[in-house]
Amino acid sequence: MRGLGALLIGLFLLPGVAASRPAPRVLIDYTPVFDRLCSRAVGTPTPPGASEEIVTRLEEFRRLWAHSGPRLLETAQAITDQPYGFRETVAAVHVCPGFASMSLPLLINVRLFLRATNGRFVDRPEMFVDTLFHETLHTYIRGILGAGDKAASRSALLRKYAEETLVTRNHLHLIALQSEVYRRIGQPEMVDAARAADLPIGPDYVRAWKIVDTEGAQPFVAELRSAAR
Repeated sequence: MRGLGALLIGLFLLPGVAASRPAPRVLIDYTPVFDRLCSRAVGTPTPPGASEEIVTRLEEFRRLWAHSGPRLLETAQAITDQPYGFRETVAAVHVCPGFASMSLPLLINVRLFLRATNGRFVDRPEMFVDTLFHETLHTYIRGILGAGDKAASRSALLRKYAEETLVTRNHLHLIALQSEVYRRIGQPEMVDAARAADLPIGPDYVRAWKIVDTEGAQPFVAELRSAAR
């Protein structure tokens, strides 16, 4: 038994063991109350039929994530060899124009995916999964590098690009890891799809993609793998 215990401890300490841990569960939920209060606060009514469509399609969104999302999260963990710092999270979907999709709190604005809002990705279900993956990666990467000065202390690349905007810096490791995940699972076309979805958001995103293109994804991924926890 003593020998078996030593073996198990040794396996736990070996590189790659973190990647064998399960990825966190991402639950998806919706409450019309948030949309109603948020829309009232920003002075823009909820688009007609949008709340009803979310309610009727909520199970569809959940199935889409269940089909592809866990594999994306597991692949990210396998690439970085870093465990997730959380076991479960809840993504709240909504259509309020006052909040874009974000990681903390985890909010996914589904205007782009609804027929009621003439969303440009209504026939691109993979982009809903990509959006949720993107926002969940933000939390994952913060757990590895930390935030602000702490992240910069662990990343020579963040120090190199210290003059860039916060939005740009916050997306460098994310874009690199996101791209590597898609390449690892044999979906390189999703790198182009993610880029195409990001670029219209603004120049900070354009700059982040340009930096990752220049440096290559691997240096950013290497920093995630080597980050001291």
